[in-house]
Formats: sequence, structure tokens, C-alpha cells
Amino acid sequence: VGGAVPFDQLPAAGSPTVLRGYVLGRYRDATLVSAQAELRQALPWRLGVVGWAGGGAVGPRPAALRADRFLPTVGLGVRWA
Repeated sequence: VGGAVPFDQLPAAGSPTVLRGYVLGRYRDATLVSAQAELRQALPWRLGVVGWAGGGAVGPRPAALRADRFLPTVGLGVRWA
């Protein structure tokens, strides 16, 4: 984002679609780069499992995104339908 953006409108890590597993808004700045992959598998009788992996980084500008600030995320879960 550019210009005078309100703080609560800045890109943030931590949601089901952007770096799952982090508290929403814990990492927030003008530039956010992230990727996440998710695999869901249905099991018998309304159950399922899900696994995900991803990562990203936040910073004040694209040039400030550094490997030492990489935010990894990985997890497993059970789903009930």
C-alpha cells in the first residue's frame, strides 16, 4: 500500500488465508508477501483432516523484506462438517 493508510487497513498476517496460526494484526506493515498451501481430506462420518504450510514477511517497503524476518507456518487440524 502507499500513501497515508490508516493503521487498521495495513496488510496484516494472521488469518485463515494469510499466514494461518499467527494472531491477526501481530505482524502489520505497508508490504506483505505470503504464500500458503492447504490439503484437506474427508474421512468417514462428517470428519476430515487438514494440513497446511506457508510463510511470508512484512515490512515497510518491498526492499525491506528480509529472510531473517521470514514468518513460517505449518499445522494440522481436524474438521467437523
